[in-house]
Amino acid sequence: MKRRFWDYGKYYLIILLVVIFSVVTITAICSDVNGSAAEVAAENLNDDARMFTSYFDDMIAQDFSHLRQLGKRLEEIVAQDSKETQETLEDYKTIFTSLEVLNSEGNREYGDVIEVDLEQGNLMDTLIFDRKEVVYDGKIKEKDGEESIVLCVPMERIGKAIGILMGTIPVARMNDLMDKWGYSQEDCAFVVSEKGNYLSAGEKFDRVLGGKANSFFTYLTNSNLKGEITSISEFERAFLKKQPFSVSYSYIGKNYIGEFCPSEYADWHVGFVERADNFYQQRFSFSIRTIVFIAAAIALWVGVLAFAMHAIYKKVFLQTELERYSIIYNLEQSLIFEMQFSPKRLEFFGDTKKMFGIESGILNGEEVFDVYKYVHEDDQSVRGRLHRFYDEEEGSVFAAEIR
Repeated sequence: MKRRFWDYGKYYLIILLVVIFSVVTITAICSDVNGSAAEVAAENLNDDARMFTSYFDDMIAQDFSHLRQLGKRLEEIVAQDSKETQETLEDYKTIFTSLEVLNSEGNREYGDVIEVDLEQGNLMDTLIFDRKEVVYDGKIKEKDGEESIVLCVPMERIGKAIGILMGTIPVARMNDLMDKWGYSQEDCAFVVSEKGNYLSAGEKFDRVLGGKANSFFTYLTNSNLKGEITSISEFERAFLKKQPFSVSYSYIGKNYIGEFCPSEYADWHVGFVERADNFYQQRFSFSIRTIVFIAAAIALWVGVLAFAMHAIYKKVFLQTELERYSIIYNLEQSLIFEMQFSPKRLEFFGDTKKMFGIESGILNGEEVFDVYKYVHEDDQSVRGRLHRFYDEEEGSVFAAEIR
């Protein structure tokens, strides 16, 4: 018995592993069910926020690329041909609302007038001495009253900064991008500085946060923070760490979850706010990890059941074959008989009791012919001899001895 158990050990091991994996899957399901729906929503929101922030950074990176490209063209002509310089600037007005060229001392030479404080955050030093591109902190107002953000790149020649090129991007373009995120009317995305000032708005922003406060920090003072971050000071410190973080809060009886991801530019974060109450009203959803576990467990159990059904089929088939063999074995009894015509003698060797139901002894007359029905109909040779043996002389009366 012990040896037979180990003969099937590999199958027991497979079933044990499937059971263990199923227990892990059930544990993951229970974890999602018992955990708060807001935590699951925050996990999904975190993935969305990281992806959407990368889209935003890509948009800014593309604008910087265009501005650097313009700077390369201007480096060759800015000191030689003022008309061509102005025409080149106009060519890029389809991308930038305003463009301005400054010399290395910060004085305007060409283009529009863009009102910025060059001393803010060592802006001049970063551009001229460090030769790094900069996003101006805050928004400016264009001549038409529209808000814009300012991108600045150094203009270089022979490894030395010879000036500054500034271009403005309308905030409306950022708003359009922010409005593309969100799954309900109470979800929104926005760009916020480390001081909590809003740098973008949009239709969704106006529905969720618009008009409630001038900055996100002021908005949160009228809210109830909960979870890991429970105060505004903790919120501000989380901004300074330049790492993604989550926050949960309530506002006028509504529960929200927020995710903030640092941008690659300036001191900006892209914020995402989602109404947690809406998530509770929807049917429950599992985390991606649990969905993978469930799919794998189902696949494993389907495999086990398929193997079990195949084994049962083979067992039933084998049992059927054995039963058929047993029946055939019991029916396939055979006798050996010898015929002798002079003198007439018919001798049987075998189990006549099982075959004919007749004990060993003497058969007379038609009793011998009863053997005929036990001879296969295709065995014409034996049947013919039985007829001869019976129908011949002496009135078809003879005796046969069963031995």
